[in-house]
Order: sequence, then structure tokens, then C-alpha cells
Amino acid sequence: MATGEFTIKILTSSQGLRNGEVVIPKPSDTYRILAFGDSFVFGWGVDLSDSWPKLLEKNLRSKGKTVEVINAGAPGLDLESEILVCQAYADQLEIDAIILGFYSTDDLNQVLIREQGTSNEHRIVGTFWPTLSRIKNRFIQPSGAKPGAVIETSSYWKPRAQSFAAFNQDYINSLAPEARKMYLEGKLNPDIISYSTQNPNFLISMLDETTFRKAVNVVDKKLERLKSSCSKDLPVYIVFLPSNDLVSEEFHSYRKGLGFQVSNRLLDFNPDPDLREVAEKNGFAYFSLLDEFRKDGCLDCYYLWDFHLTPVGTKRVADYLTEEILKGLP
Repeated sequence: MATGEFTIKILTSSQGLRNGEVVIPKPSDTYRILAFGDSFVFGWGVDLSDSWPKLLEKNLRSKGKTVEVINAGAPGLDLESEILVCQAYADQLEIDAIILGFYSTDDLNQVLIREQGTSNEHRIVGTFWPTLSRIKNRFIQPSGAKPGAVIETSSYWKPRAQSFAAFNQDYINSLAPEARKMYLEGKLNPDIISYSTQNPNFLISMLDETTFRKAVNVVDKKLERLKSSCSKDLPVYIVFLPSNDLVSEEFHSYRKGLGFQVSNRLLDFNPDPDLREVAEKNGFAYFSLLDEFRKDGCLDCYYLWDFHLTPVGTKRVADYLTEEILKGLP
């Protein structure tokens, strides 16, 4: 089981992507897939080459396919903002298919927050990955961007953590010592602490059937809009990426150490039938890593204190998706 969390450097392209420069026009023999979603697509915690979109691309090429899988993930996005990403890139990059990474109960919570008019837009746009407020004619441009700009996670996280700690010392002292140390050193995503202070029930909210049903209904509406405003007739794959609290009880003590409420009911929570129904209703394929990760607990797949995937976890995602995506390739 990995810990120590991470410090990574992120190279951004002039097109606003954690990806190499995408060639335009697209080579005639290339099948181009746009993968977008939040930081679980983007790849907090791993190098670009170890993000699952890039590993998926490598796997597909090893099968003889001339495929590009473009990593258009960005930290902090909700489903509404992810539709904007699709609109910004799909036509300009001549996309042939789309993968939407749907991150666990986080995306379910965020669609309700947005629907109820209390959007985290300040966090989504300005705090972490301030690209969505900068949509221009062709591409989302990274903040103050120039080709080859480098972002270091600790430079983002450490000042925010120290500022929060100055006014919330009692809360910081209540954290597990190991987590507190990493947080103040800028090695632990400060949004995790923000979640736990603002809503300690965040992880268990979808266990309420009424709340879950409302969230699924909003997801249905968002997927309808994704189809009508961006994907049109393109193949779309919805990929459910489970959070570690759904996968194994081994992770629950770490969630509690950050101030979250957890329940063993999370280990039986299964949103797949409902999400698959709304995906297929809109003509999209639906794949889930939930059962795949639960079968062995996937204990090396996640950082212990952070929510994000380790290189082992991203490889598991890519390997699982490879055979499924292959079925739809020309």
C-alpha cells in the first residue's frame, strides 16, 4: 500500500492540455479519442505517461491500432464543466470517439451542488486549474500559459494549506499526524481537507436513496446535453472510476483520519445499474471499474491519504478498458 502522497510537475501544452501538442489536421490514418473528466482522468499523483489515457493509448497501439487518446482531464471539474471541455476540443481536434471519466460519488454530489445553485465554480475555475474561464475561439488556454509551462503541485497546495491552517489550527491538529504533515508540506490535496471541513458526510451522502435518485436524474439530463451539444453521433464511453471508500474497508481509517464520516454500507453501494441505464438511454456505452477493484480490494491502487490513483491503479484502469475499447475500433 502506497503512501507519502506526491509532488509532481505538470507540463501543459499550448492547447491547454496535459498532453503533447495535438497535430491539426489529424493524420488520415489516425483514430482519435478524447478522454475528459476531473483529476482522475488528468492524473494527479502520476506522470503523464502513467495517466490511464496515455496507458490506454499505449495498449491500443501495441494491438496494432493507430490511435491517439488525448488527455483532456482537468482537476476540479464537474459534469457541466466537462461538457464545456468536450465543446472546446471535439470539433477542433477532429475527434472520432469520446471517453468520459465519471468519478464515483464525487460526480454525483457535484451535479446536485450545481443543480441546487450552490456551484463550486470558484474552486473549479479559479483555484486549481483555471482554464475553463478562458475558453477562446479554438482552445482552452492554461492560466498565463505559454507552450511548455510547468505547474508543480506543491506550489499550488502548500500556500493554500498553510493559509487554511493559520485560521483553523484546532481542526488541523485533529488530523492524523501523518496526514497533517503531508498537508502542510503541500503533498496532500487541500481540497480533501476543504471537503471534510465543509461536509464531513460527503462520502456517505449517496447512501440516502432519495439523494442518490435525484443525482442520477440530473446526470441523465447532463448526458442528454452532452449528446445534443457535443458528442452528436460519436461513440461515447462512460467510465465509472470508483473512490477507494467504495472498494475496501482498508481505506476507511484513512478517510476518518481526515475528518470524513464513513460507513461499511459504502462497500455494498452499487450505482452501476442506474448509471448504466441513463448512459444507454442516451446511446452511450457504460463501463465500471467497481467490481474489478472490489474483487481484490485494489490496495495498491490508491494513495492512502489522498483519493487519487497510484501508477498501479491507473494501469488497472487502462488494462481493463483496452479490450472494451478495442471492440469499437475500426
